[in-house]
Amino acid sequence: MRLQRFSIFLAQMVTLLLVSSSSSWAQSSAPAEFQALRSKAQAGNAAAQFELAEAYDFARGISQDQSEALRWYKAAATQGLAAAQNSAGSILLTQKNYAEAAGWFERASAQGNVQSINSLAYLYDTGLGVKQDRSKSQALYTQAANMGWAESMWNLANMYGVGIEGGKPDYMTSCTWTIRAAKHLLDPGSQVLVNIQKALPIFEKLLTPAQQETCRKQGEEWQPPQAGEPKKGN
Repeated sequence: MRLQRFSIFLAQMVTLLLVSSSSSWAQSSAPAEFQALRSKAQAGNAAAQFELAEAYDFARGISQDQSEALRWYKAAATQGLAAAQNSAGSILLTQKNYAEAAGWFERASAQGNVQSINSLAYLYDTGLGVKQDRSKSQALYTQAANMGWAESMWNLANMYGVGIEGGKPDYMTSCTWTIRAAKHLLDPGSQVLVNIQKALPIFEKLLTPAQQETCRKQGEEWQPPQAGEPKKGN
């Protein structure tokens, strides 16, 4: 699972921040421009390595090659580029190389990369590649949610809905996080939104009208306290 790598607006914006805003070579297959980019990447330019990795990852002007994408993501990630660390971890996650993915997510999370924080929370939640620790998972999901990451809000809604650490379900808190996730979700076509839309009618059966109103108010009025902070790292 790529955890919405293809459709989240923030993941698209990081490319604009890290590389030239034009990136005209990616719109064509111009050999000279591609070779120039590759030369910069081979010379150790982290931004060029990241752009080259994305070209292979998303078939921008060249044939898709995930192995090459991962190689160049790792090259940039090794130099400390948080977005590349996140992308390397995301590919490794799809390959079920959970332990190595966790390592890259840890490094990116330390730089404030919100997508990696959510991904690392998922690994601790499920015990993939790391020792399962749902308390740590909850803390990481909360951290990412407070930075405005809607998928983490939805993951918290699920945790509270089934009960945390064997506790009783907390439908009020689950409802509140569901409303928050719906409000802050940037991709209207995501599967997360489909799931949210399925969940909302259920709360009408689980909560009283007064509780539903409180849930709606707390959900809609809340703003992520750290939403103004960088979400993708440097």
